[in-house]
Amino acid sequence: KPKAQSASEVAKENIMIAITREGTIHINERPVEIASLKEILKGMISKNPDREVVLIADQASQSGMLVQVVDACNLSGAKKVSIAALND
Repeated sequence: KPKAQSASEVAKENIMIAITREGTIHINERPVEIASLKEILKGMISKNPDREVVLIADQASQSGMLVQVVDACNLSGAKKVSIAALND
């Protein structure tokens, strides 16, 4: 994770989405395809609409993949999407 001075701890009930430097995506450590991400998130959010999404992108990951993941989060109805960072 990249570092940020404003980083803070998050609760475990959040939906964690990781993006690797190779461009693979994982939801709560389970690999998923970008094409199915929106529908998977919709199902998760419908069960608990207040769940927040936290993105953990490898520092070497492509920004284009991050944009696609954020877009899928927004289209799935996520109320809050954050990007994880290490506290400096």
